[in-house]
Amino acid sequence: MMRDEFSKKIKDTLARRVAYLCSNPSCRKRTCGPAEDENKFCSIGEAAHITAASKGGPRYDNSLTPEERSSINNGIWLCKNCARLIDIDEEAYPVDLLRSWKDEAERNASESLGQRQEDMIENTKYQDIEMNCKNAIDCLRKEVIVNGPFKRKIVLIPSKYCSYIDDGQSVVIIYDGNQSLLNEFRYVSDKGFLKKLNNTSTAPIYFLEEEFYRYLLK
Repeated sequence: MMRDEFSKKIKDTLARRVAYLCSNPSCRKRTCGPAEDENKFCSIGEAAHITAASKGGPRYDNSLTPEERSSINNGIWLCKNCARLIDIDEEAYPVDLLRSWKDEAERNASESLGQRQEDMIENTKYQDIEMNCKNAIDCLRKEVIVNGPFKRKIVLIPSKYCSYIDDGQSVVIIYDGNQSLLNEFRYVSDKGFLKKLNNTSTAPIYFLEEEFYRYLLK
């Protein structure tokens, strides 16, 4: 069966647009490096089709023309393992998800362009919580700007009617029944960026670790 394959130019462009990193946000493996022979290189990357290259393949879209099917818009750069994974379990990896991966990977590559390797590693380290805990991170950044290094204890209380004896070193955040915000703070803590100081789930107290504090200042 005929396949609407990508041209070499499109494959190269897909790889370069994400700095040769796998576009799966849970992977991000580097896919290109030197071979033993100094005139060659090794690649574990693949230009995968978002919708299948031929009828019967994963996520096949009959409405596309052969030109659209083989265009850069229908491609995503992945490591070979992730390229295989998205095709084995196509229901878990629908078109919209793959397009979001591609957009995010290209955005990250654009933002990291010209950065030092150390800065890129740090950005990758915090990428997960920046994506999944946006409201909690926004709250923390706001409080860091207002209070500086003087208040590093974060107290979450369910409503303004709940009392808390302020020790002068705490930031009080009223989550007002917002379970999603509460869960985001818990997630950040589970990742090791906030230290849990009590055992209460409805009014948790966290300490803002030094490294994370410096990151929020940027």
